[in-house]
Amino acid sequence: MKPHILAVLILPALASGPKEANMNFTDFAGVASIESPEGWEVDKAEDAVDPSLIFSLGPDIIKARLLGGEGSRYASPAEYLKGFEATTMGKPPEKIRAIKVVGGKTWLYRHGYPMALGDPHVVGDMPPILAQEEFCIIPIGRKFLVLSWAHESAPDPEFAAEKAWTRFLERISLAKPRAR
Repeated sequence: MKPHILAVLILPALASGPKEANMNFTDFAGVASIESPEGWEVDKAEDAVDPSLIFSLGPDIIKARLLGGEGSRYASPAEYLKGFEATTMGKPPEKIRAIKVVGGKTWLYRHGYPMALGDPHVVGDMPPILAQEEFCIIPIGRKFLVLSWAHESAPDPEFAAEKAWTRFLERISLAKPRAR
């Protein structure tokens, strides 16, 4: 094959760059574009007072929730951090580290919540087994996004869900504000 013909065939392939394995982005409540983790189930509840987008794979759940709107359970991030969804049996969430999400820095938090194991009618002397959830808060005007990853299982030696969570945080983007 002549070199110039080979170049015509190869150069377009090289110019296109690497292919993305998953380009399935979902608009979420008009405030963000979120990539669906490949192979995860999706549940979208945008008509709720506090809209949510939930991805699940077995015992792992990645969520985006838009809070702070009219009728919301939480009027502000500070109120959310004091609420039952962010605390561990009444104790404040643990600050893990500062992370960069959607171009800004925010805190990544961790809290535990009781897992529903065994017979709910039998009360024992043992403290409840806690599942772990990591989350961060992204302010959007008067509202705010809570992005979270909950896992109710033993750690995965391949870190598949943790990798999906990391990619989720890296790939989310906020919608451009609309001109009024």
